[in-house]
Amino acid sequence: SLLHKCEVLSGHFGGRFTMTLKALIQRLGYEVVGIADDVVSAKDQAEQTNPQLAFVDIQLAKGSSGIDAAAELTKRGVICIFLTGNPPNGPKPELAIGCLPKPFSDKVLAAALKIGEAVIEGAPLPEPPPGLQLYHR
Repeated sequence: SLLHKCEVLSGHFGGRFTMTLKALIQRLGYEVVGIADDVVSAKDQAEQTNPQLAFVDIQLAKGSSGIDAAAELTKRGVICIFLTGNPPNGPKPELAIGCLPKPFSDKVLAAALKIGEAVIEGAPLPEPPPGLQLYHR
């Protein structure tokens, strides 16, 4: 399959976590087309690069909410996965396919990418690894 395009939304823009995550995603064979740290930049980047999948930190910079960002991206047809130390209260299946609590292993991230890929391609979902909470649609 073609390289899937991924956007990363992180509250710690340019921080070590973001850079490590970007490197991991690339190493797993995906293209990271944008990194954003608030709703406005997330939306602008998505308009320019049309990502298929986004990892969205719930707490973005400048008091910006990842939940609002996920709502904007979902409107554009981007599949979102929350990535956070503070999972949202209760599932938000209308905004994301699931939540990856931090910290997570490379293996769990790889599995989350595979699940995102299956959703994009309309394929059956692989079994989620322990630690990845899938919201049932």
